[in-house]
Parts: sequence; structure tokens; C-alpha cells
Amino acid sequence: PEPPFTYEVVERLSTNLQSQRGYADQIASMRSEAESFGLNVPPQPYNQTKIEALNESIETQRQYQSQLEQMRAESGHFDLDLPAGPYDDTVVSEFQEVLDGKGKPLEWIGNEIDGSDAEMDLSDGNVINENSLVLGSLEKSLIDGVIKDNFDSIRQCYQSELSKGLYLEGKIVVKFVIASNGFVSKAEIYSSTMGSTEVESCIVNLFKKFTFPEPSGGGIVVIKYPFVFSPN
Repeated sequence: PEPPFTYEVVERLSTNLQSQRGYADQIASMRSEAESFGLNVPPQPYNQTKIEALNESIETQRQYQSQLEQMRAESGHFDLDLPAGPYDDTVVSEFQEVLDGKGKPLEWIGNEIDGSDAEMDLSDGNVINENSLVLGSLEKSLIDGVIKDNFDSIRQCYQSELSKGLYLEGKIVVKFVIASNGFVSKAEIYSSTMGSTEVESCIVNLFKKFTFPEPSGGGIVVIKYPFVFSPN
């Protein structure tokens, strides 16, 4: 508030601050679950309307998630990951198409590449793993292009450990999810024979920073991408 200050002004400000603290505590208790569904947490200043709206959105997402889990259980496809949120009727419909075999149950996989300084070529990638899930679509060449642009950084994760005098080689398969906005919403090591958590963590952290073109159709794209590293 601007001057002149009075006792009533101070009391009103104190009451507002106390209310904001209470609202902030409620938001904090809901933030983790909201973000796990891909929901946007409302900005300050908070009020009861924002709290109720966020709580209602979370409850809606819980219902959609329960529906997706039930659909997966009834189909017997327990190996499929649920799509990333936020969920809506379109996501449910697309997921049902995948379960019915009418969707796009395939994942792009790039060529294996080594850790040398040779130019990498990802032009002959294969489509494998018939039990995988893709909601939305993205041209393989666009995925390859982003990874190729960041290949020097990926290779540096490996070479930095080699420079310590360690002998390392092996194949690392990274599984990552491209969200509807093109950002990587999840990245993890799907499999690895490298035997180095440092190399693996470095690569995963890089993938989490990558930005891809937005998938068409507003869905998500799930990819498993292999890298073969060798000091020779």
C-alpha cells in the first residue's frame, strides 16, 4: 500500500499476507501431483478460486489416469507406458486405438553409432518393437536431426570418462518422451552395457534439455535410441 499508512491499512496488509501464506501452503501440497500430470500451477497472488480450479483439474486428471490404467489392464498390454498428461478425451481415444491395434504402436530407433570422430549417419533407421507406444507423430528425420546436432555433447559424456584412464565401451539405449510442445518430458536409460553411471547420467541429463519440433496431432512420441561407444 502507498502512504499515508494507518492501523487499518497495516491490519489489512497483514490479513492479506496471512491469506497468501495459507494459499501458498495449499499450492505447495498440490504442486508435485499437478506437475506430474503436466498441469500449469497458477501464479501469485493466490485466491480460493485458483485453489479450487487446480484441485478440480487434479481430480479430473486422476479420473482419466484411472480410466487409462483400467483400459490397459483389460487389454493385457501391461508392458505399455501410459501417455504423459495432461489427459483428455482425445488422449483416451488415441490410447484405445493403440490398444486395439489401430493406432501407431511403433517406436523409431536410430542406427547404432560409435564414439569415434567419424561422421554419423542416421539415414537408415529402423522401426521396431511392435509393443511400443507412440501417441502423435514426428518425422524420423527431425528426431535424427536434433540428436545429430547434439552428438558432440553426447560423445563428450563418453570421452570425458575415457580421459580418466578408464576403459569403457558398450551400448546405451536411451528411452525418452517428446511432449506435445516439443520438450523432452522424460528421459531414462532403457538398457546399458557401458557399466558407467557417470556416462549414463550425463547422456540422460543432455536429453532432458533437448528440444524437438512439436509432434503433429498434439500427442506425445516415445522413442528408444541406441548408441554404441568404443574407444577404437
